[in-house]
Amino acid sequence: SGPFQVAEYVAGSKLVLERFEDYAWAPETRDHQGAAYLDEVVIQFVPEPQSRIGSLNSGQADAIDQV
Repeated sequence: SGPFQVAEYVAGSKLVLERFEDYAWAPETRDHQGAAYLDEVVIQFVPEPQSRIGSLNSGQADAIDQV
């Protein structure tokens, strides 16, 4: 497993990844070893391109794909 594990998945809606506290396998080239700094990562699935762009412009999203 990586630094995050699936906490919740709602098909077509969202994916919530939570920090994996026991993560200790970062590459030796990285300064930070151990669990991730973030508690969780939430990925929202937004199918409409204009809605994705609007979410980014309004600050509701930090990043989008398929612009």
